[in-house]
Amino acid sequence: MSDILSIGSSAVAAYQRALGTVSNNIANISTDGYTRQTTNLSAGAPQNLAGIYLGTGVKLDGIKREFSEFVESGLRNSFSGLTTQTPLLQYANRILDVMGGENVSLTPALDKFFASARALSADPSSTDLRSVFLRDADGLASRFRELDSQISGVESDTRAELNDNLSKLGGLANQLAQINAQMRTNSDVAKQSPELLDQRDKVLRDMSKLAGIQVSQKGNGEVSVSLGLSSGEGLIVDGSTARSISASFNDGSAGKVDIVIDPYGHPTTISGINGGTISGLLSFRQQALEPIQNKLDYLVRSVADSVNEIHRNGVDARGNQGEDLFTIDPVFKLDKLTSTSPLGVSFSVLDNASAAYHDIRLRYEDVRDQTASELQGRLVTKLAWTATDLVSGEKAELNPNGITLNGMKIAISGTPMDGETMILKAQQRPAAGINVALGDPLKVAVAALFRATANESNLGLSTATVKWDVSDAASSGPAAINTVLVNNTVTTAPKTYSNLTSDPTAVATIPAGYTNVALLLNGDYATPADIKVFTRDGRQLAGTALTSTQQTSLLQTSNGFVDGSSYSDAYLNLSGDAAYRDTDLFWGARATPATAQAFEGDNGSTAIASIQTQTLPSISGTGGDVVIASGALNINGIDLSDLVIPYTENYPDSESLGADDVASWINEISADSHVEATAANNIRIEAADININDSLTLNGIWIGDSFGSVGEMVSAINAAGSGVKAELKRDGSLLLNNSGDLPGADILVDDGGAISITDNTTVRGTITLSTASGYEDENIDIGIGSGGSAADLFKMGLRAGVYLSSAMKEDLLVFASADANDAGSAEIAASYDIGEADPIVAQRSESIAITFTDDTHYSITDLTTDTVVAEREYDSSVGIRWGNTLITLSSVPVTGDTFKLDGNHDGLGDNQNILRLTALEKDRTAIGGRQSIREAYDEGVSTVSNVASQARISQQAMQVVNQQAADARDKASGVNMDTEAADLMRYQQAYQAAAKSIQVANQLFDTLIQIR
Repeated sequence: MSDILSIGSSAVAAYQRALGTVSNNIANISTDGYTRQTTNLSAGAPQNLAGIYLGTGVKLDGIKREFSEFVESGLRNSFSGLTTQTPLLQYANRILDVMGGENVSLTPALDKFFASARALSADPSSTDLRSVFLRDADGLASRFRELDSQISGVESDTRAELNDNLSKLGGLANQLAQINAQMRTNSDVAKQSPELLDQRDKVLRDMSKLAGIQVSQKGNGEVSVSLGLSSGEGLIVDGSTARSISASFNDGSAGKVDIVIDPYGHPTTISGINGGTISGLLSFRQQALEPIQNKLDYLVRSVADSVNEIHRNGVDARGNQGEDLFTIDPVFKLDKLTSTSPLGVSFSVLDNASAAYHDIRLRYEDVRDQTASELQGRLVTKLAWTATDLVSGEKAELNPNGITLNGMKIAISGTPMDGETMILKAQQRPAAGINVALGDPLKVAVAALFRATANESNLGLSTATVKWDVSDAASSGPAAINTVLVNNTVTTAPKTYSNLTSDPTAVATIPAGYTNVALLLNGDYATPADIKVFTRDGRQLAGTALTSTQQTSLLQTSNGFVDGSSYSDAYLNLSGDAAYRDTDLFWGARATPATAQAFEGDNGSTAIASIQTQTLPSISGTGGDVVIASGALNINGIDLSDLVIPYTENYPDSESLGADDVASWINEISADSHVEATAANNIRIEAADININDSLTLNGIWIGDSFGSVGEMVSAINAAGSGVKAELKRDGSLLLNNSGDLPGADILVDDGGAISITDNTTVRGTITLSTASGYEDENIDIGIGSGGSAADLFKMGLRAGVYLSSAMKEDLLVFASADANDAGSAEIAASYDIGEADPIVAQRSESIAITFTDDTHYSITDLTTDTVVAEREYDSSVGIRWGNTLITLSSVPVTGDTFKLDGNHDGLGDNQNILRLTALEKDRTAIGGRQSIREAYDEGVSTVSNVASQARISQQAMQVVNQQAADARDKASGVNMDTEAADLMRYQQAYQAAAKSIQVANQLFDTLIQIR
């Protein structure tokens, strides 16, 4: 009976516990995260009685959680995959609503802008339509800013949500660390409280919804959690330790967000997060937000640049060249580093050209003034704001009108405290900074920069259109002069050109706008060199005329000439009114008042115009030989006569040309040229180069074999009658020069060693040309005539030079060559004032006539100076190019047809430029050379739409995966009411049966008691 009672009692207890477990399951059927529990029962150890094993009943082994780590892991992963798509879809749709919405979309604003441009093109003189155009341009800029504001709002919201989710993830990590700490009281997971394990698994599921996690479990049920793609990367929970998590944002790139673990301890940046809401937010910022922001900024920049380029190339109602229609101002974000005071900061752009995208630090602190009171021993201190450019270091202080720095005005309101600091962070955000630059309707550039009109007397019916079209010719040919020849006003840094031939060698390009240009050429008259100067259209302005062979080889586009150019020497070496376009160009040797062309022995500038020659070259021959032909050179426009070698017995070596002969030849025309020449032959011997113990012979006259002193040598020279005068200078040097009537004649030194000059040396004289008294304010111009060349100046000991004082409206090409029959070399030096001519301004100032000399040839004439600047063959497929304008004709012209090209200085009835702007609407090369504005905008919208579409498809797929994972968990761990009802009935019946066995045992026991 005791066995029956014991067995029944154990069964009742076991099934009571089993009923309690089932009841607990039923009670928690709706509890989130609850895992179904089951009761584990086993048979009691049998009892051996006389070799027979009798059962001892049932025993309770424990309560088991119906848990599968594999199923749970799959559920967590499905949560991560599903929640990734939610923010992608949510925020992508939000951007699509903005960019595709009727109120904020760009399309209506673009339609209005181009519609008003078309209306203005129909009535270009209407001030009202100009105002409407400016209004709609401002509407377009406003729409860009509104789009940027909306997208920036999305950026702010995703930033806030990302920070919030990271904060939630950090909170869950702390909860998990506390659960791990509680688990440390047991060494086996089977001994852990099921409720504690349920809490652990629920926290892990909640974490997986925020981010894809890697979970590592210990034997007692503790877990470690990491965010990286591997279990060792981005560890945020390790036992009872949880690490904080934060995001580091890049203000210049929305897609660049770093997730930092333990930012305030030992910060670690993880490479990425795979799954969860956080991953979805990061993916949205990278795949949709940053691309659409960049696309919008690029679109704004392209639209502004394209419209501005067109507008600048037009003419407003006042006849002025157009300005930028749109401006893109800097955008700043305020970061209050140490400021807690309620301060307001605003800024406005004063000068867009000087506005810099630099971060600016604003600091409020003590500023010490150096004042008169300080000098008296008192320190004056005041509090002031100081703005510092963090790139350049430039500083500015607050004044009554604000702080002005980098072309901006910064205004600060509120009451700060000493030491407060703020940073204005510069951002490259064109979409946020675009504005209309014009407020005056009359400044709208409706007309074209240039106007081409047909002459009323033309026999042909052709009309002309003109557009600004930058030519590639300006980039070919010789390099700019400032990159080739050193800018040296005294021309002491020449460049040597060796082995020159008759085929011209490129020297340099003189760019339009350069002034006070001087190109000085020095060479040997026996193998003479020449400088040649051309326009890009083949007009030769200086130098010796080209032969037909030279013309063919030189006038090529590779040498910088315009395609189709022809050669002309009509303006060769001409000055004044006869020169090319009345240019102040001179070819020869020039000196201006109060300056000097410095050569050997020069003592500096003089008070009048003066040219001092180098030592004359030795030119010997037969008396009567012509050295320089009549008319080859002129002085101030007066031709010089033949320069001949004189018949004379004054030269002991041979009949040759001396400096005194050249001076006399020049002075033949001094009364008309107002230029006087003086010859001299001065030989200076330093004291160290004098030896009084050796012999000396001058001009064939023996002076002596030795001398007692230098003074005795001087006396001997002056008494010898050699035609040489000697003078002892204070520094001990000896000066020799001609005496009598031959001031510049040669001096032959047959030195036996008394002075350090090589034996039998003929020392040549020099010539100084100066303006005559009463004509000091005139130039000295030694020009090269039609029959002359640079070699004629070399014979006089002069450099040949090209002088250009005024600024040219066009480039000039410079070449060097040798005489047609000789190879030679030359030194070329230069001085110049660098300038830059605005090609549009320069060309608009011209008035040009294009005249067809026959049906296939035309000439271009500068009407202001009556200069033929080009003569070409007409090619209708190419059109007519002058400078950077391209003129096209509607039909074939006939002989005598003339078209006038000018700067369109009124422009009131012209709509050519606004028509170019309206064409921009459908121009498929407007954006990046491949898209129209609308196509570029639609492409940006399409990018976001694709992200939304892919997210929607992925979300639908992940919903199926998540449902399957949830069903698998429910099947493995969830509470099923049918199963629990069956278990309840089964355990109830077992419980009742066990109770009945106890009752039977009691009855048997009572029966035994009643037996007597």
